[in-house]
Amino acid sequence: MEGVLPIKDKGAPSNRVLNILDKLSSDPKNQVFVISSERKSLVHKWYSTGAPKLGIAAENGFFWRKDSLGGVDETTWARLLRVNDFVWIEMVRDIMKSYTEKTDGSFIEEKESMIVWNYKDTDPEFGNWQAKEITSALEHFFYALPIDII
Repeated sequence: MEGVLPIKDKGAPSNRVLNILDKLSSDPKNQVFVISSERKSLVHKWYSTGAPKLGIAAENGFFWRKDSLGGVDETTWARLLRVNDFVWIEMVRDIMKSYTEKTDGSFIEEKESMIVWNYKDTDPEFGNWQAKEITSALEHFFYALPIDII
């Protein structure tokens, strides 16, 4: 079974949610993963003690491990890809900065494996238009690189 639960208010999962995830992941018949866009350290903090057998993935699945405890070491993660060159992020950041400067309410979020232009606090119509523009620009400049622009 696969399920997706969008969480609008970013924050730690409630004790109720942790208890449910712990119960589900403690059953050897189940393999349960939570995929988050948050950083590794935060995902570890949220789930390691409340659901230690829960599989967790950080930064939209780029980093993952089969149990949230991870041998109690919050730095032990597998990578989706063996990529060590993130120089492209600097170039993407420059393009995103230009859109951030002309779009009130937008901001850039950087993580270890990704960079996000966030426009959730912009005028909806203008923000959506700018998002399409920035996507087009990034696809044009980085078409030959093995990166996903979403």
